This record gives sequence, structure tokens and C-alpha cells, in this order.
Amino acid sequence: MAREPYVFYCEGGCKAYVLVKLDIDLEGEHVIICPSCKHHHYRTIKKGEITESRHDKGEQVDTIEPMPSAVFKTRDDALEALALGKNPRDSFLNDLWRRKANNEGWME
Repeated sequence: MAREPYVFYCEGGCKAYVLVKLDIDLEGEHVIICPSCKHHHYRTIKKGEITESRHDKGEQVDTIEPMPSAVFKTRDDALEALALGKNPRDSFLNDLWRRKANNEGWME
């Protein structure tokens, strides 16, 4: 099951950007719940991408609720977080250990 990242905008709620990783084979009508404000977005998903097409099936369909850490103020912030996650060596903890090993003031 391959997953691709997708940045979703919560226009009807908190006006934040949500980074979700969707299965590229995902199809059908789903409810995407914003982890920040709990606004429900009734959307059709085609080939793993959230479309602008809406539906009115309520809670009868599958729900997708990302973790609160997937919420960002801007699209650029979400894309930057995505880029940091591509290489495990670029992670926050790895950077701290590298700075500690090099005596670079690792807690600054």
C-alpha cells in the first residue's frame, strides 16, 4: 500500500493546512476530519487525491482523521515538514545528536 502526501486546506473551519498521507489506491467518498477544529469535510477521493467534489452521505462513509501534529499555519510550513521527513538523517533528533557529538551547543 503506497502512500502519497497531500496538503489539505480547512477552509470551512480553522483556515489551517493539514498534511495527510493517502493510499494511492484510495477511491470513493470519505469524511476528512480536521484535527485542529474537528470540521468535517465530505469529499470524494480519486486515485489517492482529495477532490473538490463533495457528497452528503454523512458518517456512513469512512473517515480520515490525521494527527494534530499534521496541522500547519501555511502551506509552505506543511511542505517544509514534508521535506524534512524525506531523509531520516534530517530529523530533529538526529540533528541534536550530531550537534552534541561535535560539541556545537546541542541544547541551543
